[in-house]
Amino acid sequence: PRDIIRSLARRINFRINSSEQPHWTIVENGPLKGHSILLASELFSGWDDMIQGEYDAYFFKNKKILSYLKTAIIWDVGAHFGYTALSFSSITGEDSRIIAFEPNPFNFERFKENLEKNPDLGKKVTLLPFALSEEDGEDEFLYSSEVDKSVSSGSHLKSFIPPLSQEIYADFKVTKVKTRTIDSLIDNGELPSPTVIKIDVEGAEYAVLCGAINCLNKYRPLLLIEIHNVTAMLYVSSILRDQAYKIELLEEDPNERSRCFIIGEPIFD
Repeated sequence: PRDIIRSLARRINFRINSSEQPHWTIVENGPLKGHSILLASELFSGWDDMIQGEYDAYFFKNKKILSYLKTAIIWDVGAHFGYTALSFSSITGEDSRIIAFEPNPFNFERFKENLEKNPDLGKKVTLLPFALSEEDGEDEFLYSSEVDKSVSSGSHLKSFIPPLSQEIYADFKVTKVKTRTIDSLIDNGELPSPTVIKIDVEGAEYAVLCGAINCLNKYRPLLLIEIHNVTAMLYVSSILRDQAYKIELLEEDPNERSRCFIIGEPIFD
């Protein structure tokens, strides 16, 4: 239906008549200035924001966030193809680590290419192919292979409410992915505890936090969370309040009024 196509086009802004292939593009401004990322820049207008250093810029202009990032261990949950993780790497110290989680196999492969192209930044990044959720195990995962049109950024765990109408995901495929919790990864000694956790998981934000209760209580990381719907905001607000976190609005999405990015900051006695 035409209204569905228009809705999808508004969401991903791709240029239908372009046949451009991805190529190495030098970032002109922002934390990745001078580095290259693999893009098909004519297929999605958001790639222009990456090239100009404006993509996720609210992370890198916020004084509170920057104060945490200096010597941070950053967990990037829902890391797409690595622009934000590489940007974190560019502004953190040599002893910092960025641990990135990306279950979409096509995003994952593009991320690997971007790491290999930027070894000075990639040396601080660990990339893992599973999803974080509320329990260790497996879950069904809806995914798209369309990285260059940004459609793959909508991939999500099937059991949670994604931000767009179900018709938008009609062509997505279903697979099984491994799920882990933040707490089990830390408690089992597999990964270091985070200073900062960035979460962008298309509706599964609450599940990620449910699997991180011990981490939130013991290590008190700063949280950067994209909220994808009103229901998710209700649940996320409840769990953060219970764990003595205060919430601050970081960035609104002018096109999707129920979507926003928040800071969850621990309250210390």
